[in-house]
Amino acid sequence: MKIRYDTMKRRHYLAAVASGVSTGLAGCVFENRSFDETNNTSHTNTNNTNQTSNSHEGLVYPDECPVTQDLTVPIPSEFDEETAISFVSEYEEEYTTKSVNVQYKYWDITNEPSTSIEHTTVDNSALIVETQTIWSGSTDVDVEIRAEPRNQTPDSVDPINVEELSEEASPARNIAHDAVDEDRVKRWRDRTQIYNKLTEQIASGQSNTDEYYVTVEDTPVSLTITSHSTDIIDGNIIAWYYIDDVVIRRTEDEDIYPNEGSIVECISD
Repeated sequence: MKIRYDTMKRRHYLAAVASGVSTGLAGCVFENRSFDETNNTSHTNTNNTNQTSNSHEGLVYPDECPVTQDLTVPIPSEFDEETAISFVSEYEEEYTTKSVNVQYKYWDITNEPSTSIEHTTVDNSALIVETQTIWSGSTDVDVEIRAEPRNQTPDSVDPINVEELSEEASPARNIAHDAVDEDRVKRWRDRTQIYNKLTEQIASGQSNTDEYYVTVEDTPVSLTITSHSTDIIDGNIIAWYYIDDVVIRRTEDEDIYPNEGSIVECISD
């Protein structure tokens, strides 16, 4: 996911495409539903993926179709500027939310993605929509672990065998082994360990806010896990949509023309 702030090159391109056409459109953008985007000569860079024999009731589709992101945003039966803006705004928010939840799985998303429409442009029988989506998140890092062998575990917890921990929780496994082998309290600290990523692995053995229980063979071990710092990210994503009568394309790359962006949806007739 790229975060960028300079859109001057793209705005120059959009101005050239618009050729003085106002974005205050009336009526349907796609009046000719048999439009073949291979005839679009507005750009010096042609998109060869548009040349295909994949067709349905007279419409020509790229070879990639069918494509969908399976988002819960219905595609309008007809697009004009108003419906395109409404659709893209909602679609980009869900698209970004899905991407953020995968890429930042262990982060707390403090502000969910919010999309605004920055610019719209008519390109022959298609519409280009520029969006900006902002969001923010945080995560606890700089984790300190204290391990202490115990005689028993509290009745309210279900300790997990350290051998069942994934590699992501290896610091907890290693320090628990050391504490039992040396019969003493051990302390360990890692400034790159994500707190949530670690504690999620041993949540079943949580006794209170910071204390977790694991077992090394048959020996209970108390793990006190605390975080001493927080990483914060402020996401600012610029994306461009290209909507014609057969596909919806999207790109975050300012050096790629919108009609050459990745296909995110194929529009059924």
